[in-house]
Amino acid sequence: MASLGTTTSTTESHVVAAAGGGGGSGSSSALVKQAVKYAQCMRKHGEPDFPDPDGAGSFSIAGLASLDRNSSQFQSAAKDCQALRPVPSAQALTQDNTALLKFSTCMRSHGELNFPDFDLGSGSAARVAQQYLKSIDPLAPAFQAAFQACRPLLPPVIGSALGS
Repeated sequence: MASLGTTTSTTESHVVAAAGGGGGSGSSSALVKQAVKYAQCMRKHGEPDFPDPDGAGSFSIAGLASLDRNSSQFQSAAKDCQALRPVPSAQALTQDNTALLKFSTCMRSHGELNFPDFDLGSGSAARVAQQYLKSIDPLAPAFQAAFQACRPLLPPVIGSALGS
């Protein structure tokens, strides 16, 4: 993935990944295998550009960004493949949510006063991140400084999706 701050979409991808838009959580081989099966199913059912997961079971934010999640084609494929969708364990989800809360708190303490909290279990974390990024300049030096200062607090699976 391109370095942080290269383009607006790259920065958005990183924060969306921080919000859980990058796929399942946890690094177990079972989760990775499930993510591979899900990607194969999505491609078989009409989304030929659906990305493969990385070694942690996360999907590339850049690869997912090119997909129209509101299209009837995507909705149909998602429905057909729902049983294969990788789901993190409750323990992994709790750990990642705790880390994301620390990340959000850190962003606010570094000047991003309206930076939202994310709940990976809500299903709306990526949407919340995208809405927030539309309201600010993610390339602004202050945002970049806050993001770089807080990035180490991201959960490992999100950090791997960002290439850290």
